[in-house]
Amino acid sequence: MIGPKLSLGDVDSFIISPDKTKVAVLGDLETDNVFELFVISLVDGTSPVKVSGTLVAGGNVSDFQWSPDSRRLAYLADQTNQEFELYSVFTDSTGSVKFSGAMLSNGNAHSDFEWSPDSNRLAYRADETTNKVFELYRALATGTGNVKVFVAQVLNGDVINFLWSPDGSLLAYRADKTTQGVLELYTVSATGTVSTKVSATLMSGGNVLGFLWSPGNSRLAYLADQATDGISELYSALPTSAVSSIRASGDMVSGGSVPFIFDFKWSPDSSRLAYRADQTTDEVFEL
Repeated sequence: MIGPKLSLGDVDSFIISPDKTKVAVLGDLETDNVFELFVISLVDGTSPVKVSGTLVAGGNVSDFQWSPDSRRLAYLADQTNQEFELYSVFTDSTGSVKFSGAMLSNGNAHSDFEWSPDSNRLAYRADETTNKVFELYRALATGTGNVKVFVAQVLNGDVINFLWSPDGSLLAYRADKTTQGVLELYTVSATGTVSTKVSATLMSGGNVLGFLWSPGNSRLAYLADQATDGISELYSALPTSAVSSIRASGDMVSGGSVPFIFDFKWSPDSSRLAYRADQTTDEVFEL
């Protein structure tokens, strides 16, 4: 039992803090069908502390994340209007700030948001300026310094997903920035707005399908049908230049490929990649 709650109240989800001293709980613990965010100590037995702010009528908290240092929570809520926006708050409910920018009518921050490894910044996707066009933004955890770090050069270009580098110095993201519907891989510094394309030139119909930082921050592995449409192969590149892109997977038999976005992993020292593919016999997947 986590403390006083409605007889019909539910815990929707919970996450233990990185330092293992607290748990964040999303649930309708105070008002039926109003889902708010609470923090409970795992060491002293004190009552739950509601950390999400007062919600607009009909509003709810829909998602949340701990900062790596366990001092703050970021959460997504329609707290002040009918649009979902992102907030940051200390675990004692003080220091609440909105870190997403002003939303256009019907614009929303996406549930795809992530703390930087040093807990100082948050990156997120949102259709803040164009409805249904999701771009990449970065802000300080204090709610200041909000900037758009992705500017599409084609109509309705979207950021599909992103990842902080292990040291927090860069953001990598996948987007159709220069050609509508063609997804390529880019990086941008944690403090800047000028992006660098990392993936090499794609053949007609090709796309970057997924990517992964090396643990040592030195390279990005990405999966793409870069040379042959429909044949996904594994590549490795420096995070600051597409010129460095090299194919990491071997020659594929006709019809062979590295099939899935997460079918490759870096070694802990960043010197090797392991992957699964039907490289030598079609439809026979080996490591």
